[in-house]
Amino acid sequence: MKKYKYITQIISAGALLVCSANAADFPANPATRSGENLVFQEEFSNSALNEQIWSPFYLPHWTPDPSLSEADYEISNGVMKLMLNSDAQNWSPADGTVKISNISSYNRKGWHRFHPTAPTYDHPINDFGSTTGLWKYGYFEMRAKLNNTGGGGHQAWWLVGDQTDDLDFDGKDMERNGEIDILETFFNAPTTWAKGVHPWEDSQLQYGYSYDLGNTQPVDIQEEFHVYAMEWTPSGINFYFDNILVRTMSAAHSPSYPMGMLIGIYGDSGSGASNDIWPKKLEIDYVRIFQDPDGYPEPTSEYVRLKNRWTNEYLNTESVESDLNVAIGQIQPNWWSAQWEKITTDNGYFILRNRNTGKELNIENLSGLIENTDLPDTYWSIQWKGVAIDGYTRLENRWKTDQVIHVEDQQGLAQYGSVPSTHWSSQWVLEQVIE
Repeated sequence: MKKYKYITQIISAGALLVCSANAADFPANPATRSGENLVFQEEFSNSALNEQIWSPFYLPHWTPDPSLSEADYEISNGVMKLMLNSDAQNWSPADGTVKISNISSYNRKGWHRFHPTAPTYDHPINDFGSTTGLWKYGYFEMRAKLNNTGGGGHQAWWLVGDQTDDLDFDGKDMERNGEIDILETFFNAPTTWAKGVHPWEDSQLQYGYSYDLGNTQPVDIQEEFHVYAMEWTPSGINFYFDNILVRTMSAAHSPSYPMGMLIGIYGDSGSGASNDIWPKKLEIDYVRIFQDPDGYPEPTSEYVRLKNRWTNEYLNTESVESDLNVAIGQIQPNWWSAQWEKITTDNGYFILRNRNTGKELNIENLSGLIENTDLPDTYWSIQWKGVAIDGYTRLENRWKTDQVIHVEDQQGLAQYGSVPSTHWSSQWVLEQVIE
């Protein structure tokens, strides 16, 4: 995962697990789910890692020596132990002193840039898992016991998008790199479980994170095995702990492309320097993935709502003095006036056509206000590009590329201009309308 953007504020996140040394391991679930097919199953029943389905190297294209990214592990009695020992070395110069022991279901050169300045290295890297290690939607489940040594580091189980072809890292080919963190815990905050979505360069995804286990019984996740799970569909994402639903996220958080899986333990990462207690280990009983045999139909609606980060209000055509203008305000979810059909054009641009008026968002008259008028689809004044910023989206105009939609002056109407990218007034969530 992209550690350069992680911060240690989760240590004081508030809602924590209550540890109880008397609690017992949560039992393994059956390898079946009603109405679903088991499409991936790893029970670690052999003494060696199945390298047909797992790569034991962590993003080897980001290190000058791939052997530094090779996992240290042992498998016995049906449990895999991913380990960091005292002789673990820094895996990549771009990642400072971080040590890593990780397995992945997928890899390709350039996949999952972990740091914005990380250089690629010119040693041969074969694609891995392109046909077997990618999934789009499903129920993901792992039974695990977490590290109990304290000190600096974390363990994680997460999914990363497969990205598009011909990666060149110029910002055009990174849209499919959203991340779902199913499990992430830091060694010095053992009672906190982080889970959620990082959009990274995917301008269509909404950032969202949670750091608690919801309304569950006291447990000790460092001394006991527990079951962590995530259900991912086009309509949203649900997180489960010991079969109890603890977190729900909307369709705006749900990636719509295949994703590869990573599981790892990391030293000197996320919560300070490692201590001298070795080995540090993440114990995994099993990993399973289930899918609906009937598939996962995408939402029939192609409409979105545009919610401003600063005001938490929506663009709409419900209450404006002029038919030309676009309001910003509170809405009812079923208002067509706040729903915009997203129509792809070319080169990553799209048109936003109001469902109520049938007219497009545009800056054709250069009035300083966003207008909603009927114009030909070929006009660049009605074409927009979503640019990811801090988990939100800036909407840049194709005609005037330095102009973005914003509500800086709080006029009750949508504006456009060259507002700094850090201003929340110019950052939006594109909420998909589910019908």
